[in-house]
Amino acid sequence: MSTPPIEAILHAWQGRKIPARYFHGDPRLSLTLDDYTTRGMLSGEPTTNTPAITMDLSVTPYGVVLQAPCDQRTLGIAVLGFAADDCVADCLQIQGGHGRYRELSPLRWDGALLDSLIVIAREGGLDAVHVLPAALVAGMDARNGERLSKRYDENAQRHGFRRSHELHRYVLELCHGRLW
Repeated sequence: MSTPPIEAILHAWQGRKIPARYFHGDPRLSLTLDDYTTRGMLSGEPTTNTPAITMDLSVTPYGVVLQAPCDQRTLGIAVLGFAADDCVADCLQIQGGHGRYRELSPLRWDGALLDSLIVIAREGGLDAVHVLPAALVAGMDARNGERLSKRYDENAQRHGFRRSHELHRYVLELCHGRLW
């Protein structure tokens, strides 16, 4: 049996709930864990329900979008953009939506998105997931360095990635039952 291509997995990745371990709640808000879902996004797909986020589709042709109820409809509030080949999913972008702090504050949204990418890569039979270090993120500067380090570096480390200086990435090898 062959493994499904990433495009097919992302197409079917609609309305997936996030794991409870990423939700810590906020007593000031009425949002609950069940209000948050993720969906897959392909490069040619219209982004009409993701006005608060931007994804450079020329660099990151695939995405996982975090959604929540906003203003009487469900909107994309954060995105993880990635590229993929037959062996590796390469996370190049983890971005919260502009003006969406209220919806993002009750959860570790960056961890939930990276968790989704790991599951997608496993389902796709990929060998590894890579994460771009914060120091290599476009726009990294002293003003946002600590925030981006938490979002990329610490997030990858919490998920068990190891730093590869040779690849200039954090790397998580996926075994799929094979011996390495």
